[in-house]
Amino acid sequence: MYRFHVYTLQDKDAWQRAWEQLPSDQRDVFGRSEYYAAFDGQDGAIAECAVLSLNEKVIIYPYLRQPIHTLDWLNLDEPCFDLIGAYGYGGPLGQVDNVELWSQFAEAFGDYCRKTDVVAEFVRIHPLLDAKSPMSSHYEVTLANRNVVVDLQQDDEALWRSYKGNNRKNVNKALREGVHILREHVPAEHFDRYLEIYQSTLERVGAKDFYRFPDTFYKVLHEQMPESVIYFFAEYQGQIASCELCLMSETTIYSFLGGTDAQYFAVRPNNLLKHELIRWARDQGLKYYLIGGGSKMDDGVFRYKRSFASQGVVDFYIAKRVHNRGSYSELIGRCQHHYPHNTDEARRWFLRWRFEVADKD
Repeated sequence: MYRFHVYTLQDKDAWQRAWEQLPSDQRDVFGRSEYYAAFDGQDGAIAECAVLSLNEKVIIYPYLRQPIHTLDWLNLDEPCFDLIGAYGYGGPLGQVDNVELWSQFAEAFGDYCRKTDVVAEFVRIHPLLDAKSPMSSHYEVTLANRNVVVDLQQDDEALWRSYKGNNRKNVNKALREGVHILREHVPAEHFDRYLEIYQSTLERVGAKDFYRFPDTFYKVLHEQMPESVIYFFAEYQGQIASCELCLMSETTIYSFLGGTDAQYFAVRPNNLLKHELIRWARDQGLKYYLIGGGSKMDDGVFRYKRSFASQGVVDFYIAKRVHNRGSYSELIGRCQHHYPHNTDEARRWFLRWRFEVADKD
């Protein structure tokens, strides 16, 4: 008999038990209740985790339930919600390749969404835990970008050969310049400098508020999952020049948030930082380093990341599902009426009411 439940953080023990039932390669950091606790309550969002189990088989799917009706400019009379994964990678975890189990989950979850006023759902599918194929049976799945993953199951020589030539030159330059790498677990001695560099990097590239996190976000990560958080710093002439906050699962380490002080670009601190991060993670027995991609397909950021794994490109997919088509169409219409100057970029957003526009007055 299938059992279907939806847990919140008030049921975090049950959420944890379901996560622990997953196969080891599926026990991903982005599925943990502790990770979702860092987002719970932000702008009214509620962290939830849908779980379907049968004997020892389980599928879990964590996400944020976000209220739409609290957006005043929409002038809605009745409560309604959208669902989206927390920052990073999402989607269902577990035995999603079991056709019968997945079908039961998708149908039960769809019923739950319709009964609880969910209009639509958006998923960033984890590129290494391949849920793309099963999700295609109930979701619209499309290629969104390409990501870079370093296979850590190689020795030093093979890893070095996998770098592009310009990257090897930049690693060597950083070494000649005297850059060296610090690794710090929580509490990180240079955390304040990390924040300073990260914020300045966001300002330099004109990043949206999506990439900015309150102090409580870091506090929750540090207090509830310190064993999964690690900081890397590149130091040059006594100054922290580059930094990276990484998250770790049982098999994978993720580039999460980081940046470089622009005045130190010339000594290539970030190249050496990632090089030493790769070697350290490999020595810890981790299998993959997921660096991510750029903001657009094949942009400069993507090409830089690819220089660490010339053959390590993986496709990154998104999934969309409308649970109430009437409400969805009405919301799109209200968005168009309120923001008639919306750009092509805004019109491409599935959850249009979440698009950030420069002028909201």
